[in-house]
Amino acid sequence: MADRTKSGAITTAKARRKDSAARNKALGLATLGRRTGRERELDEAVSVPDLADLVPEARPARPATYVMIEHRRRDTGAIARALDLTAPDTPSDRARVLPVEGQNGEMLEFAVICVTHQAPPVHYSTASQARKEVKSSHKWCESCQLDRASTPATRNKARRRNG
Repeated sequence: MADRTKSGAITTAKARRKDSAARNKALGLATLGRRTGRERELDEAVSVPDLADLVPEARPARPATYVMIEHRRRDTGAIARALDLTAPDTPSDRARVLPVEGQNGEMLEFAVICVTHQAPPVHYSTASQARKEVKSSHKWCESCQLDRASTPATRNKARRRNG
């Protein structure tokens, strides 16, 4: 006897019952709530902890430090730092960088500085902005920009010649 499949083709294969309990059990599929006594015992013995119970045991947040990132440029060797100006280990001397107020009135509590060239700090409102900008000191440090222009481009590997 020929049957039509979902795609409209004609097949002579014997239709099988897809919701049979034996098939579901063999494939580890759901058994529609019909569980034997032994299966219930196994489920109770191997209880999986609830997600809400696991949340307090998650990794604690990183402690805030004054120097978040120190980045050394490969091409020039200049060192730039991203600073958290509200961290508990902020130095108390005159050399520290202070938070400033932004154009919209919000406090800019993160800064980047070029340690090599002693450039003035550039302030940001979020840590992610400061972490991103510390890697591109050529944009905000004029000396890094000049060093980058005078440094020849280098390649990772020597080129192979064909022939």
